[in-house]
Amino acid sequence: QTVIKRFDLVIPDFYDREDRLRGYIDSVDRKGNHEQFPLMTLSIAVVTNEFAPIKHPGDVSKIVSQLKKQAKAMNGSFYLKDQRISDRQIEPADSPAGLPR
Repeated sequence: QTVIKRFDLVIPDFYDREDRLRGYIDSVDRKGNHEQFPLMTLSIAVVTNEFAPIKHPGDVSKIVSQLKKQAKAMNGSFYLKDQRISDRQIEPADSPAGLPR
């Protein structure tokens, strides 16, 4: 979490004053359309088998994907740790959704 605090302290220096005050940058894409992008934030996601087993290497990707989805729904920089208490909360990596391994 120290990394996140330090990141949040220095990242505003990489933006113009008016962008910092606005909270976003205004950019033009290849088609000439104006787009607004929020100032950069940092999210750290930690996957662990501390509370629930990881039975297949592909499960790590599934868990990270779920954490990433949570991260995109939040604003600002933050640290997310896998809090699963059961491996039943993720779809098996080596079988189609909803089918047993």
